[in-house]
Amino acid sequence: MNSRAPNGAPARFWRGQVWPRRSRVIIHWHILLAVLVAITVTAAASRLPLGDLQISTIAGSLLAFASLSFGACITGAVLVLTLPQDTVIEALVRRRREGESFTHYSDLVFSFAWSAAVQLTLVVIVGGMFLLGGDGSVWPDNVPASHTVLVFLAAAVSAYSVIRLFNVVSTLSALSVVVVAFLTHGVNDKESTEG
Repeated sequence: MNSRAPNGAPARFWRGQVWPRRSRVIIHWHILLAVLVAITVTAAASRLPLGDLQISTIAGSLLAFASLSFGACITGAVLVLTLPQDTVIEALVRRRREGESFTHYSDLVFSFAWSAAVQLTLVVIVGGMFLLGGDGSVWPDNVPASHTVLVFLAAAVSAYSVIRLFNVVSTLSALSVVVVAFLTHGVNDKESTEG
């Protein structure tokens, strides 16, 4: 057993799982939507009621959301890893998108792992909000540029976290359809599931 394995795990996850899927994860409309939400929130922050709230209030709400979402992601991953029928897993392992090296099963596990990583990123952002902002106003008078960047970053990661949670819920729903179809009708190896 390699005692150095945990230290390099984030780099291996990024290099081996995220980067090869970058066209489906990083260069994706979910990121664009999160950026658009962040631009809107940042531009309107001085006119929105949230601008008068304390940073710690917003951070506490985001921490609760990220915690619940992280739990949903881990639960989804555990469900996938413990599917009741080995034949369901075998069918998912044999299928892959055309031109892709990852199987549907690998993509399924990755979807939950990536969503969990996004929720953990939100936790880090929230920690920074508590440390840097504390009881200060979300949008004080004479806002420094650095504060604007932090509001944008928090809004972008928060929006992306919400999008990823919807992805987790829809993935669990789709998985249940696949499992039910398999258990009631079996799986035709010539069929392909694109997604």
